[in-house]
Amino acid sequence: MPQLNPFEANQGFDIIPSQECLLRFQNPGKTQDYNNQMDFRSALRAALVTVSRWETTPEQVKETVDNYEGSFGTNAMLWLGGHVEPYQYAGVLKGGFVEPQAGLAAPATVVTYLLPQGAEKVKQVNAPANSGENAERVKNAGGRGISGTVDPTRDYAYAPLFRVARGLAARYPGAKDPLFTDKSDDNCIVIDFRSLPSYTLNKEGYPTVEACDFVPGR
Repeated sequence: MPQLNPFEANQGFDIIPSQECLLRFQNPGKTQDYNNQMDFRSALRAALVTVSRWETTPEQVKETVDNYEGSFGTNAMLWLGGHVEPYQYAGVLKGGFVEPQAGLAAPATVVTYLLPQGAEKVKQVNAPANSGENAERVKNAGGRGISGTVDPTRDYAYAPLFRVARGLAARYPGAKDPLFTDKSDDNCIVIDFRSLPSYTLNKEGYPTVEACDFVPGR
């Protein structure tokens, strides 16, 4: 039986606007062999965020944005708002004012969505004022730490980045395809990109956002 469009036919899925969520892009690093399905699935599972208690401090936010590679092993897990900027930051949309972070657009990267009911339970934590260029760049992309307690069995949903990229490629320059994600309680929900802006403006005032040619494994 063909899959029906959940925006046109009620199939019982919860439909969640992207901008009501917080996002985290998690890359577990290189797997042994991307052609080995068991190895690839293990990498995806390793990238799922399942934390219940968040206690990120402003100082940890600053230390993290100043040390992207995590070379000291102390980086805090930061989050992004669900608007268009995070997808530019991850490198699956290009254009606008947001500088992508190298390495996020990788085959085993998983997008964890902190759903609206979870986002309401946490407070935003920013780096201290005047923390420098890196902190400002992350803040411009909607980056922040969080503090509070969520329910890891209900408040998270997950999707591989390549599925997110496909949904965004359909959204820009105008198609409106759904993104199906798996909740932490094993139910399926739909992340809705339809209300994301169709473009942002560059410094000259021209619309610039478009989908990148993102191919897993490249």
